[in-house]
Amino acid sequence: MLTTLKNKVHLSKALALLGSILLIISLFLPFASATDDYKDYLEAHPDRMADAEINMTNQDAIDLSLVDFGRIYAYGTSLEGYETLSMICLVIILVYASCALLSVLWGLLNKPILLLLTNLLAMGAFSLLKWDFSDRGVIPSSQYHWGFAQHACYLGILLLFIGAVMIFLEKRKQKRKTKQGESL
Repeated sequence: MLTTLKNKVHLSKALALLGSILLIISLFLPFASATDDYKDYLEAHPDRMADAEINMTNQDAIDLSLVDFGRIYAYGTSLEGYETLSMICLVIILVYASCALLSVLWGLLNKPILLLLTNLLAMGAFSLLKWDFSDRGVIPSSQYHWGFAQHACYLGILLLFIGAVMIFLEKRKQKRKTKQGESL
């Protein structure tokens, strides 16, 4: 019985940590990928600077991760007329990244409520960012479509949620057994 409980704890913790790792990995995966026509253009001139201020070549601009967008928006905070929008987008990306990192900590410490809260915040930040990009026509557009990062993020959120709920239920079951043992 005890080994079954330990296996469930290990499985739930593993699911939560795997979900957390996927959230972190999604920061570096392509959030936006160049459309075929735009990709052909970028590949035809790979060494040209797509954005000299942030040292991004056309080759770098084929697939843009959330880290890349973070760099773009960090630079945008110094441009007149773009400060507010850039700051908002940068904060949303940082909230998502912070939630991804904190979820690893909460998973290791078996804190299911904090895992669920961080997971909800990560999902909210990611959804808000996607809505904003769609609303402004950044993605999808004639130049970019959604990249693979969204799939990794949603899978990570799902695994993290399942792991957190399992940890919560197992901790609750352990408390009940402890109380029953004390009352005997």
